[in-house]
Amino acid sequence: MTLDQRAHSRIWVYTISGCIMFAAAVLFQQSTYRGSTQLHTIMEVIATLLALMIGIVALVRYYSQKNNMYLFVSIGFLSTALLDGYHCVVTSTFFQEIFPSTPPSLSPWSWNASRIFLSILMFLSWWTWKREEKLGEAGLFSSRNVLVITAILTLLSFCFFAFVSLPRAYYPEFFFGRPQEFVAGMFFLAAFIGYYRKGDWQDDAFEFWLLMSLLVGIICQVAVISRSFVLFDAMFDMAHIMKLLSYAFVLSGLLVGIFSLYSQTAKMQQESDLAKKQFELVIEESPLAMLMITQNREIILANSTASVLFGYSKKELLGDQIEKLFPKRYQKLHPQYIANFFSDGQSRQLSVGRDLLGLHKDGHEFSIEIFMNYIQTPQNGPAAIYSIVDISERRLAKKQFELVIEESPLAMLMINQSRVITLANSATTKYFGYLKEELLGKYIEMLLPQRYRELHPQQVESFFTDGHSRQLDTGRDLLGLHKEGHEFPVEIFINYVQTPQDGPAAICSVIDISERRKAQEAIARQSEELLNSVQALARVNTELEQFAYVASHDLQEPLRKVASCCQMLAEDYADKLDDDGRQWINFAIDGAARMRLLVSDLLEYARVGALKLDSEPTEAHQAFEAACYNLSETIETNNIQIICHSLPVVLADKRLLTQLFQNLIGNSIKYGSEEQTVIEIGAERDGHHWQFYIKDNGIGIAPEYHERIFHVFQRLHLKEEYTGTGIGLATCKKVVDRFGGRLWVDSQLGQGSTFYFTIPENATTDQEPHQEIGAKSLDTFHK
Repeated sequence: MTLDQRAHSRIWVYTISGCIMFAAAVLFQQSTYRGSTQLHTIMEVIATLLALMIGIVALVRYYSQKNNMYLFVSIGFLSTALLDGYHCVVTSTFFQEIFPSTPPSLSPWSWNASRIFLSILMFLSWWTWKREEKLGEAGLFSSRNVLVITAILTLLSFCFFAFVSLPRAYYPEFFFGRPQEFVAGMFFLAAFIGYYRKGDWQDDAFEFWLLMSLLVGIICQVAVISRSFVLFDAMFDMAHIMKLLSYAFVLSGLLVGIFSLYSQTAKMQQESDLAKKQFELVIEESPLAMLMITQNREIILANSTASVLFGYSKKELLGDQIEKLFPKRYQKLHPQYIANFFSDGQSRQLSVGRDLLGLHKDGHEFSIEIFMNYIQTPQNGPAAIYSIVDISERRLAKKQFELVIEESPLAMLMINQSRVITLANSATTKYFGYLKEELLGKYIEMLLPQRYRELHPQQVESFFTDGHSRQLDTGRDLLGLHKEGHEFPVEIFINYVQTPQDGPAAICSVIDISERRKAQEAIARQSEELLNSVQALARVNTELEQFAYVASHDLQEPLRKVASCCQMLAEDYADKLDDDGRQWINFAIDGAARMRLLVSDLLEYARVGALKLDSEPTEAHQAFEAACYNLSETIETNNIQIICHSLPVVLADKRLLTQLFQNLIGNSIKYGSEEQTVIEIGAERDGHHWQFYIKDNGIGIAPEYHERIFHVFQRLHLKEEYTGTGIGLATCKKVVDRFGGRLWVDSQLGQGSTFYFTIPENATTDQEPHQEIGAKSLDTFHK
C-alpha cells in the first residue's frame, strides 16, 4: 500500500469512528441507565493504571531517543495517572465526609482537572515538537524542569481539592449540563489539528493511535460528558468508558511504535553489521596499506597490505600506537598532529611539500605517501583512516629523472603552469650564467629578452591548454638572455608532462645554436659563391659551345679547299712525283678527310647543346623509322637485321630523339658481328619513365670502359680497325641528359652490347602508346 492510499484509509477510519461515537452519544442521551460509585471507582482505577503504564512507556521511549513530544506525553499521562487516582480516591464513599465539597461538585471538578491537565499537556507535546523542529537541539526542554513543574502543579491540584469548597458542577437548566468540559475539549481539538497537520500519522503507528485518542477525547468532552446532568447517569459512565478507550489507543500506539522501533533497530543493526563487514572487506582487499586509528592514536583496523608493507602481523598492529610505524625522529610530533587533525576533521594528503618515511619492522625506512580521511564510527566515535602508498620506486624514478636532466648536455628546465622554474640542470647555468639557486622559484621570463616577455605568459597558457609537445623555433629566430645581458640564438624543444606533485608541467630543452648559426652563415656565403661560380661556368660553357659551333662551321670551307687542292695535285702531278711525294700527297688528302669528319662530328655535338629543346609528345617509333631511313644505305650494304618491338609516346624533341636512335644503331652496326649483325630495339615502363634498350650481337665492350666511351674523343680502337672520331656516344649522352634521363651500357667483351636510356613518359596523356606496332624484321631497308 502506498503512502497516499494509507492516508486515505486512515482518514476514513477517523471519520467513521467519529461518526459512530457521536451517534452513540446521541442515542445514549435518552437512556435511563444509572451507574454506581463502585463501578465509577473500578473504572477510575483502570484509568489510573492505564495512564501510569502510558506515562512509563512514553518516558522509556523518550530516553531511547529524546524529543519533546514523548517527554510531554509521558509527563502528561504520569500526572493524569496521579490525578485520576486522586479522583478515584476522593469520590469513593470512604472519603466523602473528609473533603469540604460534596460529591456532586467534587467528582465532576476532579474529573475536569484531570482532563484539562492532560489536554493541555497533549497540546504542549505538539507545540514543543514544533519548537524542536524549528530550533533543533536548542529547542529541547530539560526533562528535569518539566517534571518539577508538573509535579508542583499536580500537588497544587491535590491541595486545591482538599481545602477549597467547590461550586456546583451541574447546570440542568442549560442544554449542556457540564459546560466546563469544553475547556479540555478545545485543547484536545487544538492538539488534534496540530498533529493532523504534522502529517506523521500517515505512516507512524504511534501518531495514528494518538490522533485516534484525541478524537475520542474531543467527542467525550464535547458531546458526551458535557451532556451529563447527574452523577452516574448514562453519559457519565459512557464518558469514563471513552476515557479508558482513549487511553487504550495511546497505549496501543506506544506499544506498536516501540515494536516498530525495535524492528527497525534490529534491521538497522543487521544493515550496520553488513555495512561493517563490507567496509572491512573493502579495507582488506584494498591494494593500499590501510589503517584505522582512534583519537588516542590506537590502531583498531589494519589490512593485509599494511602487514606486508610494515612487516607486522595484524595481531601485532591492532591495539598498538600508530607511531610505531614511523621513524623515531617523527614520533614526538605526531600526537600533536593527530590532535590537530581531529580538531578540524578535514581529510588531507600528508606528503604534500615534504618527504614522509615509514619504518619497517626490521628497522629500514622507506618513502611513503599518506592520505588521511576523517570518519565517524558508531562504536569508537571519531576515527581516521590512513591510506599509505609505498613510493620508493617513484622516488627512485624521480631521482633517475633528475639525474638524466642533470647530465643532459642541453640546458633543461621544468616549469609549472604558473611559469615558475621548478627544476634546472647544470647546462642551464652554463648557458645563461645563473646558479641553480638563482633560477628555482623564479619566472621563466627572466631568461628572455625584455621585448619577448609581455607575450610569453599567453604563449605558455596556450601550450598548457592544448598540451602538445613542440619545437618553438620553427619559422622564427629565438634568443636567450645571459645574466650578463648579452643575447644569443637558441633552439627550444618543449614537452608536456604530468607530474605527481605539481600536475601539468613543461620541460624546456634549450640548445645554444650560436656556432651553428655561424656555420650556416658561412655555408650560405659559400653557397652564394658556388652559385656565382656555377653561373659563370654555365656562361663559359655556353660561350664555348657557341665557339665550337662557329669554329666547326667556319673550318668546313678551308678544309674542303685543302682536300680539293690535294686531290687535284694528286691527279695532275702524280706522274711527276716520286713515290715519297705521292705518299705525302695521300697523307694530306687522308688527313683533310679525317679533319672534315672530326669537324662535322664536333659541329653535330655542339649543335645538340645549342639547339632549343622543343619537347612534345613524340611517337618513338616514328623517330626510330626516321633514323633507319637515314642509315638505310649502311643497313642494306652490311645486311643488318633489326627487330623493333612496340615503342611508346614520350615527351621529347623528335629531331634529337631521331639522332639518338641513329647514333646508337650506327654504333651497333659499326661494331657488329663478323657474321650477320642483329639489332633488337624495345622499351619498358620504369615508374614515371620509359626505359629504352638497343641490343646487338657485336664485339662487346669490356666493363672497365663502360663509363669512358661516353666521353668526347674517347676511342677504344685504332683508326685502321674502326673509323670514327669518338664523339658519337658523347653526343648520345648529351641528348639523353637534355631529355632529363640517363644513358648506360651493359656489355661483356665478345658478348654483344645493350645500350639503355630513359626518357620521361608523356606528361600530357599519361597512358599507353595509342599506336601498337608489332615486331618488325628489316633484312633490307629501302628508301
